[in-house]
Amino acid sequence: QLAGTSPASFDFTHYGARDIQVIKDGYKTVTVTEDVRAPWYQVTPIDFVAENLWPGEIRDERVVRIEMEPQPIVPADQVWQRGEQLRGAAHAGYAAPLPPAKQ
Repeated sequence: QLAGTSPASFDFTHYGARDIQVIKDGYKTVTVTEDVRAPWYQVTPIDFVAENLWPGEIRDERVVRIEMEPQPIVPADQVWQRGEQLRGAAHAGYAAPLPPAKQ
């Protein structure tokens, strides 16, 4: 589900693991799995009191901080070289291997 621009806020019905993906131009895409655990007042039998007998509204708000790394700038000659490799592979009829992933 698309939540919007940062800072984002969204509602959820059930607790558990949430996959969060953050995308921004010029930065590496970040995907994290955040485990949203139920608070103490959502544990049976306390949840009955919290949901039915408590006079006010109880809001459970969570903050997830995600730091993004800038996307490295690839020199133009490397991009050109990679394009030539792909072009040559296409003419030869096979797929060129992907470059090694940088950690």
